[in-house]
Amino acid sequence: MLGSQITISMVIIIVSSALLITSTGLAYELKISESIGAVVVAVLVGALTFTVLGVFLRTVLPTPRAAQLA
Repeated sequence: MLGSQITISMVIIIVSSALLITSTGLAYELKISESIGAVVVAVLVGALTFTVLGVFLRTVLPTPRAAQLA
């Protein structure tokens, strides 16, 4: 179950990040062609970090309300 949660979270984050980068790239004429690998790595590391943090908080804190106050 934990693996499926992480997989779904990563897919959602990757798709939303791709949409955000594409839309801002078109709006502001962003040129990232020479550093696309660094952008992909940064998005993946950030996505994994926030997913693991969410799983950790869900494991440690007893209720969603307690997570809001943490």
